[in-house]
Amino acid sequence: MLTVSLHNLTLDEHIQEQEALNVHIHELYRLYDVIYLIDLDKSAGIPLFSRHAVAGELMEKCLFMRQFLHHYARSYIHPDDCQRFLDFTDYTALKRKLSQGDQSDCFRFRQKGADAGYTWKEVTYIAVPRSGRKLALACVRPALCCPACQLHKGGTLS
Repeated sequence: MLTVSLHNLTLDEHIQEQEALNVHIHELYRLYDVIYLIDLDKSAGIPLFSRHAVAGELMEKCLFMRQFLHHYARSYIHPDDCQRFLDFTDYTALKRKLSQGDQSDCFRFRQKGADAGYTWKEVTYIAVPRSGRKLALACVRPALCCPACQLHKGGTLS
């Protein structure tokens, strides 16, 4: 008697890749409050994930990043951080940074909460691989370092 076992290696590889991608996506969701996919050529963003309904709803109403960011800055960013936030999130400046070879950039700011108090947040732009530096992820999370840190004073990470 002859026993034959067929195994689809292509399917197995695909399943392993999918499982690895799921792990990475789960980690992104765990780490960040909000994730947007930014199209730098169109100056537009797509909310991929948001723990806060307001951010997703606002983003859907504001098709262009500039409009969204100005409204967000005026409504939710501490007045002392507002202009630096707008300078950092300016898509023309971001496109220039990415075209010069930067893979990511980070900025810390104070965001107004539901209780009208402010908490430190961090936005990180990450170039999407193989997109010709035309796409970036904008990821926002609670800041991990103390307010006295140099990065809160307008510095950036590369």
